[in-house]
Amino acid sequence: AEQKLGRVRVVDNSALGNAP
Repeated sequence: AEQKLGRVRVVDNSALGNAP
């Protein structure tokens, strides 16, 4: 579960980094 969430977190980070 942690690994799955970590992957999604990385993708979310990209979107947030674009428009923090």
